[in-house]
Amino acid sequence: MKANDMIRDSIQSSIRLMKGMTAEMTDEELHWNPPGTAHSVAAIYAHAALSTDWQIHSLFEGETPRFAGNWAGKTGVSDPQPNQTLEWAQTVQLDMPVFQEYATAIFDETLAYCDNLSDEDFVRPIDLSVIDAGEQPLSWCLSVVVVNHLNQLAGEISAVKGVQGLKGYPF
Repeated sequence: MKANDMIRDSIQSSIRLMKGMTAEMTDEELHWNPPGTAHSVAAIYAHAALSTDWQIHSLFEGETPRFAGNWAGKTGVSDPQPNQTLEWAQTVQLDMPVFQEYATAIFDETLAYCDNLSDEDFVRPIDLSVIDAGEQPLSWCLSVVVVNHLNQLAGEISAVKGVQGLKGYPF
């Protein structure tokens, strides 16, 4: 198996999990703010797509993230930004059908990005000082910054769903 395939399969699995976990949720369930400092499922899911957009396009490619470029005003997120603060999470709103179009486009671009990587690309250093992680090879970035992050967010979604009395993970 090539590195491209492994990273792509891992990202695709994380995306499929997150989409499956949110597919049947009502708008009220998505936007429910749990007590304490946990975030709504809507905020977590928005963060997953927005941060992946920012990671791939800005951090790794040095381009403008799509939410600030060709998707500006069309993400379905009331306040699109990659960083999750408690204040943002408690007020952000998703127009789920519009958001799903944006998220699908971003995740499809992410998978295409992985498909087009060469072996040399995987060792290319990426400056992650903006997230206090120094310089790391792209392979590490994709594995830790993208895949692990998406899986951690899926865990958060599962927990918030559980607190609502809903089934968290679909398995």
